[in-house]
Amino acid sequence: MVANDEELYRRVPRRVGASDCFKIEPSGRVVFTVAAFLDRHKRPSVDRARLRGGNPNATRLSSDDGVTGFTTEAVRAIGKIQKRDPAGNVVSEHAVDVVCAPVPGNEAHAEIVLLPDVGGMAFERLKEALARLATERGWIVVPGTDMPAAA
Repeated sequence: MVANDEELYRRVPRRVGASDCFKIEPSGRVVFTVAAFLDRHKRPSVDRARLRGGNPNATRLSSDDGVTGFTTEAVRAIGKIQKRDPAGNVVSEHAVDVVCAPVPGNEAHAEIVLLPDVGGMAFERLKEALARLATERGWIVVPGTDMPAAA
């Protein structure tokens, strides 16, 4: 079980395929795009900060990656994601949760999931909500540096 008060780290590359994962506004504010939360299994990966020893750099695959994050509570507070039919009628509702999903070499690995599992527009809405959370938080580690972002 991932506790509500746990900080989660999300690795963000500059691009995924042809899509930018973030944009920098003229003011310097970073705005994350849905591309930052793409996942072929529709279960975006995060690392549990306390199992990474509070070291966000451990989440990166390269120094060009940045790290953003949010709490498990904020993810769960996204609430219900609705799936609608073409007429706009709600056909199902899906809770948002964070589940433990350790992988070899990374015991901190977890996934953000929709319960019950679903794809399509519901997953698009989840990515939009995660991009908003990340934009509110900003960088924990700025891409191309090993330094924490300024508060």
